[in-house]
Amino acid sequence: MTNQPSPLDYFTNEWRKSNILIVDDEPMILDQLEQDLCFEPFELYRANSAEEALDLIRKRHIHVILCDQKMPNGMYGTELLYEARLLRPYIVGIILSAYSEPEYLMDAINKARVFAYLVKPWNKKELIECLKKAQQMSYLSRIENGDKRIFDLNLYEQYQHQHEELEYTQNMLKQAVSELNDTQKALRESNRENGKTNANAGLNLKLAED
Repeated sequence: MTNQPSPLDYFTNEWRKSNILIVDDEPMILDQLEQDLCFEPFELYRANSAEEALDLIRKRHIHVILCDQKMPNGMYGTELLYEARLLRPYIVGIILSAYSEPEYLMDAINKARVFAYLVKPWNKKELIECLKKAQQMSYLSRIENGDKRIFDLNLYEQYQHQHEELEYTQNMLKQAVSELNDTQKALRESNRENGKTNANAGLNLKLAED
């Protein structure tokens, strides 16, 4: 008699089927990501633009998107993730970017609801761990939203835990953005004061020469 698979068996099998889409306008970046992830149990897809990525999402069940923030076609990575979630709400997005300006972070938090915001050059081990957690988040989201045959209380608890981690990450990003804004404001004020001091010094010097 064949034993019935447990919910965790389904989870493991589904995990291996999870599809990850990597998006970057630089082919060398895509090649490096594929090389870093080639020995992991990921089904990888790649796209060179946001349009190509969205077209692929319409045709394939993509579960996790790892994308660049600034691409030459005018659509930011955060905008791509927002559009992707409209097509497939269970998609989990990760931004991989060389930029960490406050406006990008706020878009990532408020609009795209990214799972993580990683900065280039990336750490291979951290990237892989982040992708595994994102896979789990996507899968548990699919369970909650339809695949009830493999629903399990333990998996739901994991899903809740992942949501708590996401909220914590978003709060930390908000705090970092606030601190960065305060620092930039302080620098602007300091530069303004220095400018006034230099101007006064120049005026005094001119008066002394006269």
